[in-house]
Amino acid sequence: MRFPQPTDQQMRTRRRFSGILLVVMKKKILFPLAALLLVFAFMEVASWVTLKIAGGAHPPMEDAPMADSVEYNLRHVGLTAPDPELIFRVRPNPSGGAVEGYEGINSLGFRGGQFDQAPPGAERIMVVGDSNGFGWGLPRYADTWPAMLEAELAKEGMTPWIYNISQPGHSTHQARILFDRWHDKIDPSFVIFHLGWNDIWSTPGLTDKETIRALRISANPLARTAAATNTYALVQLVLHKVRGEGEAEFARRAGYGAAGMKTRVPLEESIDNMEKMVTDVIRGGARPIVILPPYALMMNPELKAIDKFNAAVFARLRGRAMFIHPAPMRGANPRNWMFFIDDGFHANMDGARLLAEEIAHAVTHYSVADQSYTAPEEWTFPAFAMPKEIGGEEKDDSSQAGIVRTTGDPPPGAGALVFGPYIRHECALASAIFRMKSDSSSSEPLVTIDVATDEGKNVLVARTIAGQELSAAEGWAEVALEFATPSPVEKLETRIRFHGRGSLAVDTIRVRCLNGD
Repeated sequence: MRFPQPTDQQMRTRRRFSGILLVVMKKKILFPLAALLLVFAFMEVASWVTLKIAGGAHPPMEDAPMADSVEYNLRHVGLTAPDPELIFRVRPNPSGGAVEGYEGINSLGFRGGQFDQAPPGAERIMVVGDSNGFGWGLPRYADTWPAMLEAELAKEGMTPWIYNISQPGHSTHQARILFDRWHDKIDPSFVIFHLGWNDIWSTPGLTDKETIRALRISANPLARTAAATNTYALVQLVLHKVRGEGEAEFARRAGYGAAGMKTRVPLEESIDNMEKMVTDVIRGGARPIVILPPYALMMNPELKAIDKFNAAVFARLRGRAMFIHPAPMRGANPRNWMFFIDDGFHANMDGARLLAEEIAHAVTHYSVADQSYTAPEEWTFPAFAMPKEIGGEEKDDSSQAGIVRTTGDPPPGAGALVFGPYIRHECALASAIFRMKSDSSSSEPLVTIDVATDEGKNVLVARTIAGQELSAAEGWAEVALEFATPSPVEKLETRIRFHGRGSLAVDTIRVRCLNGD
């Protein structure tokens, strides 16, 4: 088909229009573009000179202020590696040898056996967790609760096949991403969740969701090109200097709602993540088991922030999942310190064994009916683990904690036998119960106990006690001090000041909410 050729008049009109368009482009686009290029070139030269004078170094584009727990895992080079989709994860380990002392890390970067096809009739059990499911602090894989769980279920005549995708340092946001990748592939019959700790740690900058979004943006070639410029480097350097003072004051803290704090995963988002995973487990025909993280408060008073996570998870998923919260490992047990390594929230061998037994019972007696959970309103602090100015520690089988703080013989001079624990306290009315004993029969002051805030500057209640008041109990005496804090306080402190005469042993200090009693 032939198309009609344009006339001379049409050609002249087109040339005139093209000329006008070129002039407009030159004036409206090309000239401004050229000006912008000149400005940018000037900025690049000026930035280069400034950086040379200032030292030049600046954080990479994706290196926003992060929680200490994230920073640690990003820099734990031997075990973990950065991952733009997960922030970080354990490195694949094709050799099968120990990595950073940890045995049992497989070629996929998960701890446990290879993800082989389960034999016919085996119970496929998927573990979705953080460092607690990984077995942090337990170099031998055989000492972790997933490994012990296999042995416990084998005793019941089952053939368990465990797929453990737990990653140290992972939050519910990261775990949900891994869960979505592996759930359908594994097609489990049981899924065990052990998550929460990394959600509650504070961050000076981005949440986990925001961090992953930033990493995805920074992976864009255009963004990487911009990040390679001197201008970007100078802007980052200035921002780093401006916020440096605030970052220097930032310390790892745990909790929802504390003033000025932003957590790695906000509470509502944490619960949404848990619900999404549990819902998918049920839809797939499997049975979800949720471990409500236990802890030993004596190791770190801020660990009780996990209580809000536990209460919220239980309230949202009650009747849909089976929950595990072993009583011996709870914060009210004075001897629960025996089940944890020294950070208070990673199980030691004894804790792992207890968890394995509890989970095995949940698998073999699965039921979501008649479950209850109440957030603790009483916390027990073994005196031997609290700060001191004077005194020492002794074993004492008659004590609740098993070890006591004592003045010794001969007694030291006057000083603080116990102080701390500096907990965030939210009860309007509460009681502090001091469990002590003495063989002194003197009527003179032996000890002064008090409850204070603001690092001891604001004393809420105090009492001085004579030796004969304690010795009259012929054993352990409990002295209670009631106090009121109408609004939450960040650092509640209980103190025992010895007056330098007689003898004194302190077992525990309990802080109990009285609201509604």
